[in-house]
Amino acid sequence: MSKAEAWRRQTQAYRYYRASGLRPWTMVEGGPLDFDRNPLYAAQRDAMAPLAAFPLELNTRFFAGGRVTRHVRVFNDSFTDAELAFVWTFGVTGQGNATGRVPVRLAPCQFKELEYAVEVPAATERTDASLTLSLVRGQDVVYEQKLNCTVWPREPLATAPKGAVLFDPNRATAKLLGAGWQRIDSLAAVPPEA
Repeated sequence: MSKAEAWRRQTQAYRYYRASGLRPWTMVEGGPLDFDRNPLYAAQRDAMAPLAAFPLELNTRFFAGGRVTRHVRVFNDSFTDAELAFVWTFGVTGQGNATGRVPVRLAPCQFKELEYAVEVPAATERTDASLTLSLVRGQDVVYEQKLNCTVWPREPLATAPKGAVLFDPNRATAKLLGAGWQRIDSLAAVPPEA
């Protein structure tokens, strides 16, 4: 539900900027105060979890064989120090999971921005994947968020049509498009048939 997602992101931004006095909108909107029947209420609960890890990049589509660098904000809005581990797991349907773990210690009412990188496996067709972000204290998972992702195969950006030429004096575009293009450095070199 779009409204629930908007509320979730707004609340995360309020937490980042340390805005106080937020009254959950769900007290008057969205139906009964039931996490299973009211997605707005559930979104507010998730966004206000005292221990939480919120992703900064929200795109979930990746090219196969690449390395994707991501950032997450880890919050401790509890009343005690938190010795945690931020754990990410990236899994492609039918393949093993890649995982990473970053220890993080936060005093009450603190947050920290962390960076992590995901190695995206090879794929020859569109493939479903998942990215799970977790906070672990000891052996207990205290926060978890799962993002459905898609891995896309790398394909050439364009195939050269017959007779086409590529004006590319700096040779930057040719590197992206690959072989098959007749490259020229000057517009005077455009063949009459192009």
